[in-house]
Amino acid sequence: MINFRDFLAYDPETGLLTWVGGDPRCVGKVAGSKSKKGYVTVEVQGMRYRAHLIAFWFMTGEWLPNEVDHRDRDGGNNCWANLRKATATQQTANKRLSSRSKTGFKGVSKSGKHTYRATLSTTAEGRRHLGSFATPELAHARWLEEAVKCYGEFACAG
Repeated sequence: MINFRDFLAYDPETGLLTWVGGDPRCVGKVAGSKSKKGYVTVEVQGMRYRAHLIAFWFMTGEWLPNEVDHRDRDGGNNCWANLRKATATQQTANKRLSSRSKTGFKGVSKSGKHTYRATLSTTAEGRRHLGSFATPELAHARWLEEAVKCYGEFACAG
């Protein structure tokens, strides 16, 4: 495992990584650039790393390549207060509403001419039908109630 401290410094307040080693022309400059998916990535010794994983490593000593979540869902906000350890399921619960949603509500699909279905996906139970409702708002309220029970602080309304 690479020792990022040989190359970078992390400011938990701003979330920025700055160069402290490596190419002398870069020392003191902000490290990284935004990827197409909105994450800040940094190249160190020929390998590309996501900045939020490096930040988490700086603060905890743990390298968790698939278990760090952005509370505000902004992959470019790597302030320490915005990062948290999370399972894949918790990260999924914290995702935004899919752009493919036809109802405009997370966890809600059209199920008939005048009804909407609320469905919650969990790793333990798979997809769970929560009921049919007259409006997408009612279906979403039921989905959100159950999502909070299952995912707690990771439940994201949309």
